[in-house]
Amino acid sequence: MLPFVLTDFSVSEMIVLRRIALSKDPDILFLLKLLEGEVEARKRLEERLENPEENYPDDDENNEEDQSRRKPGRKPYGEREGEPEIIAKILRFRQMRNPYNKIAQILNKQGIRTRNNKLWRAQQIKDICTRAGRKK
Repeated sequence: MLPFVLTDFSVSEMIVLRRIALSKDPDILFLLKLLEGEVEARKRLEERLENPEENYPDDDENNEEDQSRRKPGRKPYGEREGEPEIIAKILRFRQMRNPYNKIAQILNKQGIRTRNNKLWRAQQIKDICTRAGRKK
């Protein structure tokens, strides 16, 4: 049941391991499962270090099949039709040194609503400006 070689341990450590192995305590059994997983992970890591050129199935870059099954998240504001024009308007107002809450008020007065047909808030304007700044 123990996933390691017993010769790596002293006599006192082997006595403790024997008590653990014979235990029916759910907490101890849970800890054994964690240790077992850690030993497996360590073996996989050592194998990868020995053979760095090999492709492994759980590598992110080599696992295209898994990536194709993932559902995309919500698209950022500006990806849908009509949104890039609103972002351009927001950025123009921001270049004129308008604060975020003032820009939100202007858009709301002009009848421009968010993607969810709600009123604009200052935090949404700030997020859009921050995201636009990262793209540059």
